[in-house]
Parts: sequence; C-alpha cells; structure tokens
Amino acid sequence: MTSNKVKKQHYVPQFYLRNFSKNGKRIEVFDKEQRKSYPANIKDVACGNYFHDIDNEHFKDETQEMEKFLSRLEGNYKNSLDSVLKKLKDAKIEYLNTKSLSYDFNITQEEKRGIAEFFVLQWIRTDKKRKEFTQITETLRQAIKEHCEDANIDFNQVDTKYDVKMSQLDMIFSSIEPLSSYLMEQKWLFGMNMSAIPFYTSDNPAILDKEFCENKKYRGNGFESPNINFYLPLNSKFILLVVEKNFYELGKYIDLYINNIACFDNDNVLYCNDLQLKESLFQIYSETSEFFHIEQEYCHQKNINGKKDRLLIRSNYPTPK
Repeated sequence: MTSNKVKKQHYVPQFYLRNFSKNGKRIEVFDKEQRKSYPANIKDVACGNYFHDIDNEHFKDETQEMEKFLSRLEGNYKNSLDSVLKKLKDAKIEYLNTKSLSYDFNITQEEKRGIAEFFVLQWIRTDKKRKEFTQITETLRQAIKEHCEDANIDFNQVDTKYDVKMSQLDMIFSSIEPLSSYLMEQKWLFGMNMSAIPFYTSDNPAILDKEFCENKKYRGNGFESPNINFYLPLNSKFILLVVEKNFYELGKYIDLYINNIACFDNDNVLYCNDLQLKESLFQIYSETSEFFHIEQEYCHQKNINGKKDRLLIRSNYPTPK
C-alpha cells in the first residue's frame, strides 16, 4: 500500500549526516549552484523521492526491496563508525592531556570492513553517480546513432532512466565486496581536526583524490590507480584517509602520522573541505555556516560549477570506423 512506502529516500544516510549536526536534526547547507547557505532538516537533504525504488512492471511487489536492503546495511555500518569514532575521541582526549599521539589506537577488522563497505556504497549510490551513468549512457547511444547505421535498435523504446537506475543498483551488489577488500589492503590513516574550522561532508562524501596520481593519469574506475588517496569525513572532528600502500611506502606520510593518527591544522582541513566542495553534486554540509564564506570565495576563484546541467564525465571513446 502506498501509505506504507518510504517516499523520501536518502543516498547519503541520515545516521552519517547527524555526525555533522549540532543537534542531530538540522544541518547547515552550502549550495554551490546558488553559492548561498541556509539551514535545513537532515531529513530533507541528500535524498530523492523513491530514489532506490525499482519502478517497473516486473517488480510491482518488490519496488522497495533495495531501500530495505540498504537500511539493513546502514545499521551495520553505523555500528562500525560509532565504535571507531569513540576510539578516535579517546585518542584526542589523550593527546590534549599529554600532547602526545602515543595513544594505542587500533581498529578491528570488523570495524575496518564496515567502514570500507560504507565508503564503497557511498561512492556508488549517490545522485552524482547516477547522473554520471546517465551521461555515459546517452553519450554511447548518441555515438551508436551517428556511427552505427546498421544497428537495429529503436531507442524510442529504451527506458534510459530505468536502465541507469538498474545499472547503479547492480553495481552496488557487484562492487562492494571486491572494492572494500581492496581498500582494506591499503594504508589507513586518520586526521584529527585541531582547527576551529569543522570538517565538511557533502551529497557525494566518498572522495577519490587523484592529485597524487603519477603523471596525473588514472585508469579504470579509479580504485586501483597508482597513488590514489581516499577521503571520507567521519564527523566534524575526524576524517579517514586511505592511502594506496605503494605510495605510502614512498615516505610522504610516514613521518606525519603516529599510530596512524595526525593532527590536522587549518590548511589540512581546508584541503579536505575543498575536496568535498569540488566533488559534490550540489551541496556541502556542516554543523555551522560560520566558515562557508571560505568555500564561497573558493567557488569564485576556481570557477566551481554547480549547474544542474553541467557535464560530469568526459567522453574518451574512439570514433567508430
């Protein structure tokens, strides 16, 4: 029955967004299209109506199975995240008392697995990823129309919206295990915010930073690129940084992190926040709007484009002969 269905479905879960809220209900939003900030209810951000529903005649009785499945996963991920955040909080208290990062910080394999899977899920499930899939699909179909005259395909009968949604949902099932296993093999580091500026998150929080890739090139889906860095803000005070293990062994981070933790100053925090701004679809989120003027100025300086119809992918497909 329609009344029992979940209409407003989050692609960034509410339990995660609450970590960036002072009261667990409202969050400060910076909209990079309008370049304006405003407060919002967590229930109303990073979501879409029936976003995960399989709206097709073949799934009339199972339209919300994906929403239910993701809700169950989120419960497991929340437990892992809460446990790690408690350990990080204890490490920070120890540091403030002793001015030393000698705290014996470690996370279990179960906790690491939960956060790794959450990272992969957040990299795949967002509205930005869906729009990327849509642009790729439309680009390929346009190429087929223009260059494959013999292709016996009636694109008027193709439901692009349904196909893209199914591709995204299929990718969730096929990618969580292998990609999270890859993440777990890399070097896990945590940043402890010592700045007055909080860490931000966004409508696309799981970031692959390619700044350190050799020759600025990367291959495939990015996860196995050389020298890739993975960023995920955990709350306003702590951030996860997963460094590709071969790059870590080059020594860039070894002296900065003690027991896998480092103190982040203003510059470190701003770098992480700028990543959220650049890689978000439309919005970044924070517990306070006090420092949004920095991101607003960054938008102007770097000409950050938040338009809804902007191109999110580059077409590198060879012209068919």
